[in-house]
Amino acid sequence: MDYLETLDALHKLMEKPEHHDSPIGVLSRMHIKHFIKVHGFDAVDERLMVQLTSERIFNLVAKKAEKLEDKLIRETEDEKVKRKIQYSRNERKLEAKYRKELLEKS
Repeated sequence: MDYLETLDALHKLMEKPEHHDSPIGVLSRMHIKHFIKVHGFDAVDERLMVQLTSERIFNLVAKKAEKLEDKLIRETEDEKVKRKIQYSRNERKLEAKYRKELLEKS
């Protein structure tokens, strides 16, 4: 496969929302497809692997964001900033709950 064919294949993967339509979902799907191709697995539940990989990435991002937010809360006196941070945390909790429900359904 030459360079242009590779780019075209990546472009098609990114255009085609299979299981996720988020950038993390696209990257997870590309990673899993590459993993399956390299290791030659036939009996792999690709959809479940994509969901689990995406969930791990979301969790890592959430942990990092929370650490940065904690630091910002300690350093700021602005109540408006603190409220926005709390709002952001609540949104992440709702998203995590939604993703967990989706994962349990599959």
